[in-house]
Amino acid sequence: MLATFFFALSSVTAARSVSHVGPAAANFLRILVATAVLGVYAHGFGGGLGGTSQWWFFTSRSEEHTSELSH
Repeated sequence: MLATFFFALSSVTAARSVSHVGPAAANFLRILVATAVLGVYAHGFGGGLGGTSQWWFFTSRSEEHTSELSH
């Protein structure tokens, strides 16, 4: 039930934000808010930037990036 409420709320707030600031700015603001909320959640309830896999996360490269460097 809670997921249904938030799904409907996101549709209403998306329409309102697009009408106020335009589609590009609304998408940017939604991504900014989502990043901030997930960052607060990660640091508040999780390990934040710490943990055993931090080194792997920051030093890994994608396959596409690695293949571009070798050509």
